[in-house]
Amino acid sequence: MFGLSRDLMIRSLALMGAYAWFAAQGSRMGEVALAANAVLLNLLMVVGYFLDGIAQAAEQLTGKAVGANWRPAFDRAYRLSMLWGLVIALGLGAIWYLGGPFVIGAMTTNEDVRAYALSYLPVAALATLTFMPAFVFDGILVGTTLNATMRNGMVVSLLVFLGAAATLLPLWGNLGLWAALHCWFLARGAYYFLALERRKAGLFT
Repeated sequence: MFGLSRDLMIRSLALMGAYAWFAAQGSRMGEVALAANAVLLNLLMVVGYFLDGIAQAAEQLTGKAVGANWRPAFDRAYRLSMLWGLVIALGLGAIWYLGGPFVIGAMTTNEDVRAYALSYLPVAALATLTFMPAFVFDGILVGTTLNATMRNGMVVSLLVFLGAAATLLPLWGNLGLWAALHCWFLARGAYYFLALERRKAGLFT
């Protein structure tokens, strides 16, 4: 339990550090960019609450399957968690994109911020898909107590995020910052998928 708590703390610190760094970079582009990015990130976090429900279910079901040493139940929970995660991400991403003007207008009255946020709405709404696997995998990894894998994946993907931002920010500005965020989400999902594939067989005897 101590090791699990330690690794979760490291994971959470890396997560909060990444979002804080994202906000700090946006602030360097001016008040309008900072405010618009904050609006879009808040919308992304709302989607995250729904996906967190899927992650919680995946945590319970995969943990129960591993505890019972029943591989078919694990595979089914894994598959259904990813399927429903994708359905929710697609649905909410579409709602966010189509209803973006109304939602953004309800969150800020500043016309400059509204226009700036709307210009980045497509790339921000796409994040509902790119960050979905990482959310679901978080639940699966906690349920199977592969906490070191979750911790390592977060640290590695954070380095990918910072490297991508260092490369893309000078080229594309705020668009590069959002692209780096996508790189972070995709790197987390890819790391978790590959690591879990290697460790999956060892979970059952």
